Amino acid sequence: MRVLFSIALMLFMAGAVCLPQQAFGLTPEQAHQMAAGDNDTRIAAIAAAVAGAAKAPDERLPMFLQAMVDDAIKFDATRAYVMLNEQATDAATGLPATLPE
Repeated sequence: MRVLFSIALMLFMAGAVCLPQQAFGLTPEQAHQMAAGDNDTRIAAIAAAVAGAAKAPDERLPMFLQAMVDDAIKFDATRAYVMLNEQATDAATGLPATLPE
């Protein structure tokens, strides 16, 4: 199942990376939906985000998808965080964040 999810994620990511990069804004809700839950829910959220980025490109989306592939995402009940060198950043804003206990 993880292999299937990884393949689907890479395909969606390849489409997202090819889009022109302009600021649009990955929302906290979108990031959380892509990071948490069962694979079907996550894949649907990724597909929706990529489709939305086709209309209004988002510079954070390809970075977030790459962090997912790298297994560098942590999440709590409402937010997703990207981990880089043991430092958490808010997935939606890119700002430094503190992981909840």
